[in-house]
Amino acid sequence: MIGFVGQSNVVERYVGDKRVVAVYYGSKAIKGYPLVPREGWTGMTNCELEPVDIVVDDEDATYIGNWTYSKFSPGYYGIGYHHFNDGTNTGGACTFALRMETTAEYEVYARWMDGTGRATAAVYTVNHVNGSDDITVDQNADGLQFNLLGVFTLDLLSSIVLKSSDTGVVIADAVKVIKV
Repeated sequence: MIGFVGQSNVVERYVGDKRVVAVYYGSKAIKGYPLVPREGWTGMTNCELEPVDIVVDDEDATYIGNWTYSKFSPGYYGIGYHHFNDGTNTGGACTFALRMETTAEYEVYARWMDGTGRATAAVYTVNHVNGSDDITVDQNADGLQFNLLGVFTLDLLSSIVLKSSDTGVVIADAVKVIKV
């Protein structure tokens, strides 16, 4: 650990030749930042942090309903994924809290495991500064990658909610945001 910010811990790591700082809230990493020193200043306390891709994995999400953790389908992000399939496939929700420290426009992406029997109409609700938007995706295709849902103005209270669907099994793997 190289520092402490409010209720979070700041941990240094290297990705390739870039020095990166991971910010942890509790025990979960939610953001990664490369250090950009201000001109003439040195040390962690005198550095600006410039955000990079921010990924919230399914293990950091909150769930309503009968979601099941799995590693069955290969290619997931992180250490696994969750799926919703309770027979009715209704009433479930998976919420990815984004906690954006800077209000700005971000590209918003979602990732899932595609396959037969997946939801043909999985709905991601992006809650943003200007309200909320529902984006419907077919999880039978385009899996194993981050798929663009749109560009939205996000802030500290923004979130992405994936709802269960009566069109098949819904997969919650990860979401990603990139500042525009």
